[in-house]
Amino acid sequence: MLRKSPTRTEAFLAANRRNAQKCTGPRTPEGKARVSLNGLKHGRYAHRLPEKLEAAGYRSAAALDAQIRSEITATFKVEEPLEMKRMERATALVWCMARRDRIIF
Repeated sequence: MLRKSPTRTEAFLAANRRNAQKCTGPRTPEGKARVSLNGLKHGRYAHRLPEKLEAAGYRSAAALDAQIRSEITATFKVEEPLEMKRMERATALVWCMARRDRIIF
């Protein structure tokens, strides 16, 4: 059975407006940076990961990302642009696996 819509009184609309003001998301630059990392589960959306980590204040995670990046670059002797793109993707995948397994954060 369908419920009848409530009557839209002034008090009802005022309450809706007050509640809407509470649900605005993060307001500080640090909060916004932290939220930008929410989509990182498998690395597919890990674009500009080092910058996002630095902006969110995760210095140790950014250092781990730099270490992973240097290890991959040295191991596979990455030089060409296509290889650099693959290296970025591999770095993001390894970093996200480390995060998933609670090695970092």
